[in-house]
Amino acid sequence: MDKRLIANELLPVYETSAGGKEVDGRQLHAFLLIGRDFTTWIKDKIQKFGFKEGTDFTVTLTKTGERQNVLQHDYDLTLGMAKELCMVENNEQGSKARKYFIDIEERFKAEAIDVSKLPLEMQLFKQIWDGLARTQIEQIETMRIAQTANERSEQVESTLAAMKETFLQRDEDWRKWVNDALKGTAERLGGGQERHHELRSRSYQLLTDRAGCKLDVRLRNLRKRLEDSGATKTRIKDANKLDCIEEEPRLKEIYTSVVKELSIGSL
Repeated sequence: MDKRLIANELLPVYETSAGGKEVDGRQLHAFLLIGRDFTTWIKDKIQKFGFKEGTDFTVTLTKTGERQNVLQHDYDLTLGMAKELCMVENNEQGSKARKYFIDIEERFKAEAIDVSKLPLEMQLFKQIWDGLARTQIEQIETMRIAQTANERSEQVESTLAAMKETFLQRDEDWRKWVNDALKGTAERLGGGQERHHELRSRSYQLLTDRAGCKLDVRLRNLRKRLEDSGATKTRIKDANKLDCIEEEPRLKEIYTSVVKELSIGSL
């Protein structure tokens, strides 16, 4: 269903071709500072308060992910449902959003005109005027989107420039602990460069099994990002699996446990 932006002071509010007012559920969830993930939160509220699809909200499927192979469920909420969700959250953000939605409703009530009571020529004039106004609004929105795209492009360029200098801030203490722990474990198991290499490979395999990750793929992606950001050939070549592990806190935590277990097991 086609819709147009009618307000965007606090959160974007859209009007559908049927005249309904809608709010994007994910944007509302982010604004309310909910502690749970969006999907769990919205499904829980729908079940708990009996919201009905087609009446209180609509669901659309959007393809996401690098390969566009992940289906994301997006929820468009009526202002009534959005206000109720704000009220039950019972926090400052919810109060702000609810007052904002009420203000929008009052604003459009005040602007509403019973066209059927107008003379025929005035009804015709209003239709022409509404069409011109809608075209003007769409042109303004197109210009705003273009301006936003330019601003984002400049921001990306700035970010890439910063990445060239500071990409992957390393926790050297953690890396030193990992390398020393693996080296000490290898020495207790017989020592030698080959033993050390085998132990490190085993530690990566244990991480892969427990975290369900593919370090080889992550390393290729990391080197590609470094290349795209303008990093030197030496920096790209020096990138390793520890870099991939360190840039994701969950992997870093799991890998730390793996190294500890290997170390304890060699005592």
